[in-house]
Amino acid sequence: TARMPSQKKDYPVRADKTHPNDEIGTLIDGFNELLTEIQSQESELTAHREHLEELVTERTAELTMLNERLEQEIEQRKQAEAELRQTRSFLETVIDTLPVALFVKDGREEHFGEFILWNKTSESIFGISAEEVQGKRDSDFFPQKQADVFYQQDKQAFETGEMEDIPEELVYSHSSGLR
Repeated sequence: TARMPSQKKDYPVRADKTHPNDEIGTLIDGFNELLTEIQSQESELTAHREHLEELVTERTAELTMLNERLEQEIEQRKQAEAELRQTRSFLETVIDTLPVALFVKDGREEHFGEFILWNKTSESIFGISAEEVQGKRDSDFFPQKQADVFYQQDKQAFETGEMEDIPEELVYSHSSGLR
């Protein structure tokens, strides 16, 4: 009887008391109480294990659903990025083929007046490539007096929030001089 619970994990087994009032009877009572406690703890552990398995199953289902949703979002973002690249490419082509000089300057205080866009017609008129003007200001390419005028015009345009249409005027071309 003593080996059966440990070998077979059969905790309902109890030892029979043949001598109820001697030391062996007391030992058997203690043994049976120990088996009852082990059986109770084993039942609790089984219930907790089953509950944990249910929680793991539920959480796995939730994570699977969230993962599928994330995969859909990633696919949608990739598609939106591809559309954005296509639109950007189209707009760059339109801007570069305009027959007028078009440029855009940064309006943030720490980068105020730095060129961020410069089309092909600007390259042709001023003799400066778009790569050369990126992150630079008028004072890097034009005489100081002319750069100061451009700076003031830029300040006014950014303060009012209105785009400025610059009438045709003589400008200094980096490669061709006054034009």
